[in-house]
Amino acid sequence: MRLVLLAALVLGPALALAQESPAVAAARDHFREAGARAATDDLADLHPTHVHEDARTGLTFVTLVQRHAGVEVFGTAATAAVSHGGRTHSAPPPFERDLAERAGPSTPALSGAAAVAVAEGVARRALARPAPPGPPVLTDDPAVDARAAAEAAARTRAVEAGAPRLGYHETDGGALRLAWEVVVRGVGGAAVLRRVRVDALTGAVLADDDLVVHDAWPAAPTPAPPAASAPPVFLDAGRGGAARAGAYRVVPFPFESPDTDGFALVADPADPAASPLGWHDDGDQTYTVTRGNNVYAYLDADDDDAPDPGSAPDGGPSLTFDFPFDPDAPVRQNGPAAVTNLFYWNNVAHDVAYRYGFDEAAGNFQVTNVTGAGQGDDAVRAEARDGSGSNNANFGTPPEGRPPRMQMFEWRGGAQLRVTAPAALAGPFPSLAAGFGPPVGFSGPLVPTRGPGGETTGCPGQVTGDLTGRVALVERGGCTFVEKVLEAQAAGAIGVVVYNRTGADGGGDVLIVMSGTGDGIAVPSVFVGRSTGLALAGSPAPVAVDVAQLADRLSSFDAGVVVHEYAHGISNRLVGGPSDVGCLSNGATDPDDPAASRPGEQMGEGWSDFYALMLTQRSGDTGRQPRGVGTYLRFEVPDGPGLRPAPYSTDFAVNDYTYADVVSGAAFEPAGARGLSVPHGVGFVWASALWEMTWDLIDTLGFSEDIADASGGAGNQVALNLVTTGLKLTPCTPGFVDGRDAILAADEALYGGAHADLLWNAFARRGLGLDARQGSPENPNDGRAGFVTPSGAGAVALSQTAAVATVRPGASETVEVVLRSARETDDQFAVVIEELPPWLTVEPVAGVLPAGGEVVLRVTLRPSPLDTGRLTATVPVEVDAATRLRLSVRVATDGGVEGTHDLSAVGPNPARTEARFTLAVPATQRVEVALYDRLGRRLRAFAAQLDADTRRSFAVDVGGLASGVYVLRVEGEAFGESRTLTVVR
Repeated sequence: MRLVLLAALVLGPALALAQESPAVAAARDHFREAGARAATDDLADLHPTHVHEDARTGLTFVTLVQRHAGVEVFGTAATAAVSHGGRTHSAPPPFERDLAERAGPSTPALSGAAAVAVAEGVARRALARPAPPGPPVLTDDPAVDARAAAEAAARTRAVEAGAPRLGYHETDGGALRLAWEVVVRGVGGAAVLRRVRVDALTGAVLADDDLVVHDAWPAAPTPAPPAASAPPVFLDAGRGGAARAGAYRVVPFPFESPDTDGFALVADPADPAASPLGWHDDGDQTYTVTRGNNVYAYLDADDDDAPDPGSAPDGGPSLTFDFPFDPDAPVRQNGPAAVTNLFYWNNVAHDVAYRYGFDEAAGNFQVTNVTGAGQGDDAVRAEARDGSGSNNANFGTPPEGRPPRMQMFEWRGGAQLRVTAPAALAGPFPSLAAGFGPPVGFSGPLVPTRGPGGETTGCPGQVTGDLTGRVALVERGGCTFVEKVLEAQAAGAIGVVVYNRTGADGGGDVLIVMSGTGDGIAVPSVFVGRSTGLALAGSPAPVAVDVAQLADRLSSFDAGVVVHEYAHGISNRLVGGPSDVGCLSNGATDPDDPAASRPGEQMGEGWSDFYALMLTQRSGDTGRQPRGVGTYLRFEVPDGPGLRPAPYSTDFAVNDYTYADVVSGAAFEPAGARGLSVPHGVGFVWASALWEMTWDLIDTLGFSEDIADASGGAGNQVALNLVTTGLKLTPCTPGFVDGRDAILAADEALYGGAHADLLWNAFARRGLGLDARQGSPENPNDGRAGFVTPSGAGAVALSQTAAVATVRPGASETVEVVLRSARETDDQFAVVIEELPPWLTVEPVAGVLPAGGEVVLRVTLRPSPLDTGRLTATVPVEVDAATRLRLSVRVATDGGVEGTHDLSAVGPNPARTEARFTLAVPATQRVEVALYDRLGRRLRAFAAQLDADTRRSFAVDVGGLASGVYVLRVEGEAFGESRTLTVVR
């Protein structure tokens, strides 16, 4: 067992002196006067854990924690910004009440060394757990699959612990237990960084939090051609006049990926103010490889947490890192380009964040702290291609003085199955290539296999007929995957598509990587979900498919993802101070131990998305423009939806999520169309609020291409200032209201509150108005959204800016929205009815809004039988020439089904080219649709798999049919219904 002493232990004398400084005294007095949530005795010992002065603004940031009997109370860190004149700004602190009544003994019975041993055992067990779930890899042989799972669970690796820290831990029952806190990291292999709290009296484990932020990215859909791009914009090479060196062929700042601008050779990008040593000198040694004071970038393909030999590319004496990138080549051939790009973007993120206050004194990532402030020896270790996983990226942030690790993984392009005929089924379908046989790449007619007894599983003896030149479609079950492919190959198939079986045990639309010993297999194969297979098998028209392998990609080439990961380090070091990096553990999903996950509403994922958006923002962008995250990794166009529930946009028709969605739908396993995952979905809503704020600032103050100028007055510069300083003022274990209040406090500290009205309006539109209530930050569902602004910021406002409802077609629902006034005079108001869709009405549409009063608007939502899916609209309300309010309305028509099914009207009826209807069923099942003439002859037919309680739209082609009356028959597993349809010419 090896202890790595935390550098924070040497700060005792410095902080003892800082206790007596005017800034510390002012901060302590400020929090005592604020006093909410705690009594006077509880605030008697407010102890500084981190004090630093921001050289640019002159503000001193003081982080204080509560102590009882000289022992820190964990989770109570609060930071105040103190000006030279003693003026103090902060968000409300998270201080605890009744410390004396709740606290147990203050003297440990368990030694720190013993606590370290317990914590190391916890970390070792975490290393032995299976990796986070991805697509199952199965042979369909139970004995083989069970043996492989047991072998994977047995893997363990070494761990390394930091020095223990004594404090009080709050239990679920509210008691304060004396505990040792130990941060343990894995040595070699998968990223493990855990904060373990051990009861200092009994040795029991009180808490086990994963400090590695895992950002799993979903499977890739269809690739699309990249959009046209503008010329690259580079960091100002002349700013500051200091000598710099280096040239890097990379995705140039501020472009996001090879899809937005390809590659360019960028010369001398280092910022002399943020990186006075340049990018290749760590204060002790100068390097010609991708290593320096801020980051060491390399490959770790063998997953041993050490650089692969020679994997940090060498730029030679001229520091010219000009390596080719071939998007169609295997990712291994692009290693030097990937490492160079990762090195470049880590340095860009470092230099920009430094300018805004994430500098040496604030606990940033550097080997040598040139100013002497803070602690060094913690440059980022950036692994451009880590071998411990795929389709993922992560960032582990230890306390200051220990280096963080960024792990970027290969992105599996996967197989893409595209139906080329018939037109009714044309398009891509989710699929996974088998783990055996040749690489995928085949096209041709698809034929469902049939055995002598009608078997569809394609096992030995069950494939009849000649499949020469064709693609075999077989169902899972009955035999192994290898046996199925060999049988189809023997019948002449050029490729095989296997679709899933029914059942909860990996059935349905779960995708599986088919594995096994592929000796003798000469044809490729893919696996698809059950609904896909049934649609292909039930097509009345011949089906043709094309299956291709999408080229793998590296997340190191997606600058937005790189900055997102880096920003996890920014938020974890700034909230609560750089020595307490566990302040954002509320709302963290633990992939190694789901039981240890914390269902809080912390916003770490949102802050990371915000920094990614800001550093890839370009001149000419607009707030309404959709901005996705990770579009390159999802093979989407740059303005695609990306990885979040909706793209980022100030247009509520594109993204209408508010804090109300967090309260109503945030969960580890979210349900319903509006469900939000913890923590990524929760963070998405927070970033949506920050994006709203940013564009209000840009619309008011303009946009600057020089985002690194933190002293500038453009809207994007002000926004980045507010968020970075707001992070410093955000209390430990925050919720949304805490984050909002920290930004408002940052505006007071930096700009004298000049933007308060604008900030309140932006936050209120996303449900974080004056009347919003956070509840416990450990529970995302106990808050309340609020859409009201202070009277000084918005004298006329709607009680809510978004209305979300589920209405079955043909039914109606009315939502009441209050229009309020804080003005001293009456106003006329009017709803712009010309902009309303036919399924939405408002009463009244005009009238008088009395001074200091309100008017209730009744918004009725009445979708027609043929309105399906998601309906969106905006209700504009004009009060005067300068005041136009808007209510965003979103209606889901996927309501629950009563009885066996819910079939809408068939229309248009009469029809000329096609007739549409919608269908919902209470249980997932196969549905058949057929069109008959008056003589009972079947003219059209197709089948589809319907999910439970999800309304789906269908179109029946009647083109080419003679005028007359026809019968449309819809049949499920437990129902059948017929409708007449008239065709006219």
